[in-house]
Amino acid sequence: RILARIGRGGMGDVYQGYDDSLRREVAVKVLPAELARNEDFVRRFRAEAEAAGQIAHPNVVPIFFIGEDAGHHFFVMQYVRGESLASRLALRRRLPLDEVQRLLEQCLAGLGAAHAQGLIHRDIKPGNILLENESGRAMLVDFGLVRRMDDGTHVTATGIVMGTVDYIAPEQARGQAVDGRTDLYSLGVLAYQLISGRLPFVADTPMAVIFQHTYEQPLPLDEAAPDVPQS
Repeated sequence: RILARIGRGGMGDVYQGYDDSLRREVAVKVLPAELARNEDFVRRFRAEAEAAGQIAHPNVVPIFFIGEDAGHHFFVMQYVRGESLASRLALRRRLPLDEVQRLLEQCLAGLGAAHAQGLIHRDIKPGNILLENESGRAMLVDFGLVRRMDDGTHVTATGIVMGTVDYIAPEQARGQAVDGRTDLYSLGVLAYQLISGRLPFVADTPMAVIFQHTYEQPLPLDEAAPDVPQS
């Protein structure tokens, strides 16, 4: 049963739902109707669910079910009662170092589980990291850009650079082959942001940010956050 819409993104709307058979809250992600007419988008949407469904790890949001109803493609996943890291950063520009360390360790653990399955997330950013209220656990979500490390095909719309440019790895920006290091680069950008309170690269246009990631060096962290211990 659909209860309320709780979010929306480029690859689908997310609803809070209730699974009557197992008596549990769930989140339901539904592909927008206008995208359901595009076979490439449907393939990416199903790839997200199938990929995440293969990962059993406490730092990855689990997928329970994938299906289609009256032309609506959807999948059902765990409902995480909490907030996204993006929401937390909107209120607090920087986080304490011990909190940053715990968060990064958990993200690395979740990515490690994905990489062990041969899967790359390709869109690591604050909006795709959920923070559970009760435990404080970090959980990776939204494998909408996922691809296998051994997959030579590009599941993408023509002309679109996949991934959020603020966190994009240079090889991904160039359209080159990617592997697990692509996720580590994006998490490194996030670490820089969490520690310093600023992104390593900022520009007026997405293409300018991509250029900076590819060809320029960021301000050294000891200058961006001089109050942070060198260690």
